[in-house]
Amino acid sequence: MTLVLSACLVVVGIVAYLAFSLGYGIRKDNTYQLSSADIARFRLTEFPLEQAGRFAADYARICLTHDATPGANNQREAQLEKYVSTGTDPTCGWNGTGAQTVVDTSWTGESEPINVPGYAGKSRMMTVRALTSAGSRIVAVPVYVANLSSADGMRIVGDLGEMPQPNLAAAPEPKAPANVDGGLGDALTEGEFFQQFFAAWGASNAPALQRFVTPDATSRTTTGLGGTVTEPTIREVRVFLPKGVDTSGGPYTWKTGMVTEAWVWVNWRSPGSGSGAVETRAYRLQLVKTTQASSPSQEWAVRDVRGGVPDLKGG
Repeated sequence: MTLVLSACLVVVGIVAYLAFSLGYGIRKDNTYQLSSADIARFRLTEFPLEQAGRFAADYARICLTHDATPGANNQREAQLEKYVSTGTDPTCGWNGTGAQTVVDTSWTGESEPINVPGYAGKSRMMTVRALTSAGSRIVAVPVYVANLSSADGMRIVGDLGEMPQPNLAAAPEPKAPANVDGGLGDALTEGEFFQQFFAAWGASNAPALQRFVTPDATSRTTTGLGGTVTEPTIREVRVFLPKGVDTSGGPYTWKTGMVTEAWVWVNWRSPGSGSGAVETRAYRLQLVKTTQASSPSQEWAVRDVRGGVPDLKGG
């Protein structure tokens, strides 16, 4: 009996030890930290890029705002002082004459490590684009971050550098995705299918939209613009045939269930810019032929709306 009990105790002890070891190993795995080799190999970084980019953009906005009216420059330098370290130019390079306003600043996504002793590993040159009253400008902003894990303790640790604008390139010769069904495009336009759809979509009129969208329409199709722009009028329409279809022998016959894409240019009134302001915006609509009817305007529905249309008129 004693031998049996002793054997059982030994087994229990072994199982407990193994369970403890396994649990400890799992806990250690959960606290694994990337090594320097991993960071270099996979081109990762522990530097809080997004936060540093916003910090750099905020500083660039103040730096590039020039106002020579009495008192304005003192206020500007007081704001700059909150960002900079000792030794950084407190005027941010401005001589105090002239005027310039900043419409917007944003981090471009580009950055470069600053490999200066004391700053290495915790600082980067953040590239910022600023849209000013004088035009677009690109500046490099040196940002230091004391605590990388919490993105706390940021400072501008040097002077800005003016950088070149992005290079421009000639676009290749464009090609249409397919031939255009002019007859269907005209029929949908004359039947006011696009006009009525965009009127409902622009106003986010859900009951009216139900007449023009498919049951599986995307959320952006059923949500609409909420009245940010108003009074749409259709400027141009292109409805594409299936790829490879040749209509030289006559009009193409669409069957129920078929899907196509329409490019639609819409003139909108922009209330925020004044009662007379008109803006043209272009859209790509995914259309589905849902039924067979006497009028094309009653046969088609919108499944998806995407903004923007590529240029097909030149390279």
